[in-house]
Amino acid sequence: CEPRSPTMMGGVGGLVVLAALAASLASAAPARPTIPRSFHALAHYMYNSEDMICSYSTDCASEQPWRIVQDDAAGRLGLASGVQNKYAPVEYAGTPAEWFNMTTIYAGPDTFLLLNTLCYLQQGPIPKTDDADEQNAATEEADADAVTATSSSNRPVAKLRRAAEAGGVARKKHSSEDQTDDAFSGLFDWVAGAEYVGEAPCAAGTCQVWTSKSMAATQMLYADGDRPVAYEVLYGAAVNITYAFLTFDEGAPGDAAWASVFEAFTTEACFDAPPCAPLEVSDGEPFVMKTETLYVFHPENEFDIAGQDIGDALGDAFFVCETLETGMGDNNYAWISKWVLEYDATVIGQYLNCNGYPSSCMGFNDYHIGKEAALGLGFPTAGQCADNTLTGNWLSLPVGGMCSCSDCGVAPASDDLVLGVNCTWSATRVKTIDGECLIKDRDYLGACAVDGRAPFNAAAAALVAAFEDDDSGCTALDVGAPVTLEDTTTTSGRLGRTTA
Repeated sequence: CEPRSPTMMGGVGGLVVLAALAASLASAAPARPTIPRSFHALAHYMYNSEDMICSYSTDCASEQPWRIVQDDAAGRLGLASGVQNKYAPVEYAGTPAEWFNMTTIYAGPDTFLLLNTLCYLQQGPIPKTDDADEQNAATEEADADAVTATSSSNRPVAKLRRAAEAGGVARKKHSSEDQTDDAFSGLFDWVAGAEYVGEAPCAAGTCQVWTSKSMAATQMLYADGDRPVAYEVLYGAAVNITYAFLTFDEGAPGDAAWASVFEAFTTEACFDAPPCAPLEVSDGEPFVMKTETLYVFHPENEFDIAGQDIGDALGDAFFVCETLETGMGDNNYAWISKWVLEYDATVIGQYLNCNGYPSSCMGFNDYHIGKEAALGLGFPTAGQCADNTLTGNWLSLPVGGMCSCSDCGVAPASDDLVLGVNCTWSATRVKTIDGECLIKDRDYLGACAVDGRAPFNAAAAALVAAFEDDDSGCTALDVGAPVTLEDTTTTSGRLGRTTA
């Protein structure tokens, strides 16, 4: 994507700019910008100097910039982007399934994230208290959490969602003090109390620079009179978010292209996402049980998959290939484990977007197995209710649905859990290998290159082969003896049958 103006340098660079501006501050400040409460704009929206959605695009330079709509009457702000995903199967060309769509919605005190129409509550209101010290502590804790979360990621969309979270904290933290707790805070409400710090070169020639600081963040507006040219949020030296505006027009637009920013958004779908239609249960069976072999790429000695996302061979091959290519995964990933999962597939819920160890998940589905196509390459709802034979599947394992899990290190919620009755999944670790064996010793990137895009058949075959016996596959790591299916028994609701 287009580089930013050199005057808009995030992190330490942005702070250097501030120091230089303060040193040359003119004695007379210009009139404070009057920015409309309702507007629509096109902008490059960047996280640490990168439009990270470009990592998934076939040709980022030709893609449309982000569409930003603030509708004051409706009390909402939306930022939307969509790119044709370079990993999409050729069979998806010309269909909605080939697109990677992301929309962040700020509505009232809440921040929502839509990923290929899956809606998640990203961040709720900062808790309120009558005690000023407690209130400051709660607010600063929310700021710190946003910075910490933004600095780490696992699944590839994590940094995108963390940028939304950090932006939400900054937007609310610096809003007008006379607003009520549930009032809508506009993107530029903070300018009313901002400090003028001087002029700087910008895309419009020369801009007036306004800033507002808190303990956790600094906001900077580069304005050409009343027109925003760029807006930057700095979280120390670690994180910066920048909007570089290409157009900026007053009023909420009326045409369909702009209205689509909000078309898939309803708060009901975010707080209570609908599950798939229940599968038909065979006569005499209480539920539909499935058994699948799944894989997960993870940090050393982290085996707790409760509250994590895990993939089938095709889906996890996709994940490892695009993680290695884009560099957007967690650098602590070192080992790969093979698991056997038994689960109640009668009802499939919304995919939980989980990251980190211990995990942090977006979504309210804490019981049913969740599912999406790898990288959300499905339509509608990211492939939640489809077979996804060309991309493979990612499954989420909710903590509240766990019956038993060997090596997870977490005891079941009670001793009377019955699969298909009051819990939804049981998992058994089969083998763990060092990722170096697959990636370097077996030239996994070469297999990824053979495929180039989904379906990652060659990469999936390499992944499966790495877990063959130690003579033909990778040597199992000595991290405790994995439990075989015959070693454990979990009560099942399937007519009193016992299964592993």
